[in-house]
Amino acid sequence: MASETFTFKNDGKQVSVPNIAFGCGLINLGQIFQQGGGLVGMGRGSLSLPSQIDDPKFSYCLTPRDSSEDSILLFGSAAENMSNGKTTTISLANSPSQPSFYIVEPTGMSVDGYQVPIPPNTFGVNFDGTGGLIVDSGTTLLMLIEVAYYPVTTLLDQRIQRPRVAPFLNLGLEHCYEMPSSMSIDQLPKLVIHFNGSDDLELSWENYIIEVSDGIGCLAMKPSPVSFLGNIAQQNYYVLYTPNTMTFVQAKCNRL
Repeated sequence: MASETFTFKNDGKQVSVPNIAFGCGLINLGQIFQQGGGLVGMGRGSLSLPSQIDDPKFSYCLTPRDSSEDSILLFGSAAENMSNGKTTTISLANSPSQPSFYIVEPTGMSVDGYQVPIPPNTFGVNFDGTGGLIVDSGTTLLMLIEVAYYPVTTLLDQRIQRPRVAPFLNLGLEHCYEMPSSMSIDQLPKLVIHFNGSDDLELSWENYIIEVSDGIGCLAMKPSPVSFLGNIAQQNYYVLYTPNTMTFVQAKCNRL
């Protein structure tokens, strides 16, 4: 561990923040390091980068996987310069066993207006701190615990109404379909994650389907012991993190 002065750009000016703690690794293993030289910790813990600067707010807007445009990452007051799309603000849950994670507690899910038959409190945080839905830009897929994954994929199967093809098990993707490029976006269902009140997070097809080869698309979902809202589900959303809330704003991230 060491500390150093980090310098950021703010409206064309440089802003320096002293005594930022960071770590170095000589032998970094894992697929995540094949295209990058390191990781920036953005969690709720005291050593994350947002926690070490004066204003812990930050936001990003992730461009689609096939876009050549860069995604954006903003800190402090600049993080609130959001687009004018549909906005959903969600309270963060606290977990003593997972204090650094951004955890939300959905009340349900639906596909094209049809409620997914999942047990009540499926995504609630348990007494031991486990549970919830972790919002994580470092995770790729939408990972769901089994009592949610199987009902959701069954209902999506019924609504997609496209011929099934062999799963891409090398990618861990079980539900794959013929999807010619001539298909209209309107032919694919909307997946909605519901929260208390009227706050809903609407996922279009690009947030839960990935093209794995020409004319073949798979659900970007996997069953998991822990539920994660990964970065594919966050594409084309301007996502603002504050200490107690998260805000999702529909946007065209490659046009910002």
